Amino acid sequence: MPEEDTSQEVKLIVGLDFGTAYSGYAISHKLKPEEAEGFYNWPGQPEPYAKTLTALYYEEQADGTFEATAWGFPARKKATMRKKSNSLVIRRSMCVERFKLLLDETEQPMSERRRRLLRMMRGTGTPRCMEGGDIKLPPGRSLESVIGDYLRFLKQDVERVLMKQYDGILTLSNVQWCLSVPAMWTDRAKARMRQAAYLAGMIPDIDSPRLAFTLEPEAAAVYCKHNRSQYHFNEDQTFMVVDAGGGTVDLTVHKVMPGGGMEEVTRGHGESCGATYVDKELVKWVKEKLGEEYFLEWTTKFPGEMAQLMAHWEASKRRYAGPEGESIDISMTPKMARKLPAEIEERLEEQQNGYGDSFIFTAPEMARVFDPVVDKVLALIEEQMRRLREEGAEGERELDAMLLVGGFSSSPYLVRRVRETFGERVQCIVNPPQPGSAVVIGAVHYGSNPSVIKARVSRFTYGVDSSSRFNPKNPSHAEHEADKVYDEKRQEHRLRRLFKPFVRMGQLVPVGHKVAQTYTPLYDDQTEVGFQIYHSASDAFFVTEDGVRKLGERIVVEVPESGDRGVKAVLHFGDTEIRLEVIPNDLSYRSKVTTVKFHCK
Repeated sequence: MPEEDTSQEVKLIVGLDFGTAYSGYAISHKLKPEEAEGFYNWPGQPEPYAKTLTALYYEEQADGTFEATAWGFPARKKATMRKKSNSLVIRRSMCVERFKLLLDETEQPMSERRRRLLRMMRGTGTPRCMEGGDIKLPPGRSLESVIGDYLRFLKQDVERVLMKQYDGILTLSNVQWCLSVPAMWTDRAKARMRQAAYLAGMIPDIDSPRLAFTLEPEAAAVYCKHNRSQYHFNEDQTFMVVDAGGGTVDLTVHKVMPGGGMEEVTRGHGESCGATYVDKELVKWVKEKLGEEYFLEWTTKFPGEMAQLMAHWEASKRRYAGPEGESIDISMTPKMARKLPAEIEERLEEQQNGYGDSFIFTAPEMARVFDPVVDKVLALIEEQMRRLREEGAEGERELDAMLLVGGFSSSPYLVRRVRETFGERVQCIVNPPQPGSAVVIGAVHYGSNPSVIKARVSRFTYGVDSSSRFNPKNPSHAEHEADKVYDEKRQEHRLRRLFKPFVRMGQLVPVGHKVAQTYTPLYDDQTEVGFQIYHSASDAFFVTEDGVRKLGERIVVEVPESGDRGVKAVLHFGDTEIRLEVIPNDLSYRSKVTTVKFHCK
């Protein structure tokens, strides 16, 4: 008997944290996830950190297309060092950052608060490479292809590390990828992320099980669960994870179950108000100090100088602890200082006690830079605690602990404000030593044992479109009598485009949970039945109502002309991705079983 080929067997888990501002990965053997460590040695990084910059540098090619030629910190450096070509033809180039924010911004109806945040982000007018204005993609490139370019660079770096560690014995073919995604993302955003991973060559086909998703705060919860003796977590305790990253802040609440698993207690939520938005506030203040007219001229003429200024700011941002501290001095580059008009230099000297070649922010001014964003984070936590009180089961309405993770949680000021605001209501507020690596290491743990999460709370109501005979005695039907239509074939009034739920928003759904409903064709001459999944954050009656959105492609299956013409629709819930399976009742048609494919348009 020939030996089984194990060359493609999963033996390694790679956790990926693709972030708005920074991204990283961790690797471990499948059987030893506790040995997972983040990587702290990235090319071009100004100081050791668990992630590299989420940035790509694109250059125009001879055929007019744009190709990514650098990534991470070198991408920003290449953009700042670019000089005009000696050639008669000057090729265009661009540095792209924060493009992750584009992935989900139009998918779900935005709150007015989120719209204001996006307007704030886009209204600075600073170069897109410099933590500033509009996020523009290279001409002719889709968002999925840009993300795919970045993931491809990460994959190549993983391949380099595997060769160094395992000398070709274990390769990418032995990898199970586990990619963390924001809890606030919709199913469509996850599908687009899967498409990007496929374009990056991480998986052989779009539906490959070699790519799994974990929610970012959930990954952080798993990380802390594996260190729960350090954080004093016990069974039946409830804890909140505040994953404050570069772009998004995500919150979830979990309960430690007997046996060590975890289940979600109430609906998580989040907003785009991470550390990147503090940068936007800083840019506002720089603009105010320079004057708007010169600021726009300066950032256009000297984008590289602005990049270096923001790099200096990054270090200062991480040190700031409160309004009673010392002033922060953000030095201009020599070129920036030389080019500064005399009247602006004099104004700065007058405002800054004689210093005209740097930007000096007093500690109270720094508080005003941080507070607009930090206040939003505090409001999110307050809202999550309200949800816990109103939606949590008896005995689960108070928090035993709160975990602050993500890159923004390395800010002493954010941690301080959280503890000042919630310290009396939450006994234990924990900020791990390396909060930026908690998600990526937690992703490795989750990838090695997905069953650690026992149940999740559905963030939407999921269902399909259907029709029903109009019943005037049914109160919900009677309310919509004006919407009934007469069906000539069936010779009856019917309500069409009804939203028939499978799972409702806020419902606790065990991992692997399946809901099955059987449907039959309306007409004798009907040869096929179609299904379309929808989701909504409200109690909709029709799929045509505001807030009801399509999820995936419509599934059409053939049905026999006679016999058992029923079709079973099975919706698989509880995992981080939703799946619809349609199964004809007639055994001879079982070969026509199909599952939903999430579109990425």
